[in-house]
Amino acid sequence: MEKTLDRHGVVEYNVDTLRGIDLQKQMQQKVCQYCKISKSKIEFPKHMLYRDRLDTRCRACINHHKRIQRKLKKEAPPRPGLCEICGKVPHKWVLDHDHKDDTFRGFLCDGCNTGLGKLGDNIQDVINALNYLLKVKNNKRFGGQS
Repeated sequence: MEKTLDRHGVVEYNVDTLRGIDLQKQMQQKVCQYCKISKSKIEFPKHMLYRDRLDTRCRACINHHKRIQRKLKKEAPPRPGLCEICGKVPHKWVLDHDHKDDTFRGFLCDGCNTGLGKLGDNIQDVINALNYLLKVKNNKRFGGQS
């Protein structure tokens, strides 16, 4: 069986050499949301929440992300009592990290971490969101339209 290393140093098997896998499924492609590489659908684990019943991340990227999370948890300082953004006690803690260089940033509640991600994890989009909320608030205060 032919083996190669992907961009994360994880062993990948040549899908043509795998036995017992439907040729039709081998031919179907999907793009991983992390590495943005089009891969065979057999390289994506099952995930019941998605329409095609497959995760949006390939196995190699999932494994890479798990390794980073384990490393960051070992190196992170003690968790504070409150979310570092909203100041509330989280129902679910998230270890926030910079996706560009995989460095620890802080401990957040799941909602704040998701919010940062939805805003593109960049300062300008967070500022734009803040300015929008301030504009809408000021327009309501003075009876104007936004």
